[in-house]
Amino acid sequence: MATDWPSEIANFVGVAMAVVVAAAFVVVTYELVRHWAVPSALDFKAFKLEDFVGLMAWLFAISLLVERAIEVVVAMFREEKADRLDAELKVLDVPGAAPTDPKLLEVRKLSAAHTAGTKQLAMTIGFAGGIFISLGGVRALHALIGPALNTGRVFTVADILVTGAVIAGGSKGIHQLANAYTGFMDALNARTAKAAADATKTP
Repeated sequence: MATDWPSEIANFVGVAMAVVVAAAFVVVTYELVRHWAVPSALDFKAFKLEDFVGLMAWLFAISLLVERAIEVVVAMFREEKADRLDAELKVLDVPGAAPTDPKLLEVRKLSAAHTAGTKQLAMTIGFAGGIFISLGGVRALHALIGPALNTGRVFTVADILVTGAVIAGGSKGIHQLANAYTGFMDALNARTAKAAADATKTP
C-alpha cells in the first residue's frame, strides 16, 4: 500500500506542535517554581465595544489570509487524489448500484479517509501558521491590557498559544466570537438603559 505522505507529514507536524506546547508548559512551570511565586493579577484596560470589534477585524483578516494559504498548500498535495476518488464514486455510485458492492464500499472508505486526512493536514498547518504569526507579534490577549504593563513570560506564552489556536480555528469562528460579544454588549446596554428609564419613572 502506498504511503500517504501528506498525512504522514501532518502527523509529524502535529506531534511536533504537541511537543512545542508541552515544552511551553514545562518552561512556564519552571519559571513559576524558580521564582516561587505566581504572577500577579493583570490590570485590564478600559475596553470599549469598538476596540474589541477592531481586534476581531484584524484577527479575521489574518485568518482569511491563513485560510487562503492553507487552501493552496492542501490543493497541491490532496486535490488530485480527491478528484480521482470523486470520479470513481460517480462511476460506481449510480442509481441501481448495489450498496454492498465491495468496490463501491472500498472507494467510499478511501474517500472518507482522504477527507479526514485533508482536514487534519489543514488544521495542523493552520495551527502551526497561527503560532508562527503570534510569535511574530500578533497577540490577542495583549490587546486587552495596558501597553506599559510588564506581563512576563507566562502570559506571553499563553497569549501565543491562544492567538495561534484562534487563528487556526478560522475566520468563521472569529466571526461567531465577534457576534457573541457584540450581542452580549447590546443586551447589556439595553438592560442598563431600561433600568435607568425605570428609575426615572419611580416617584
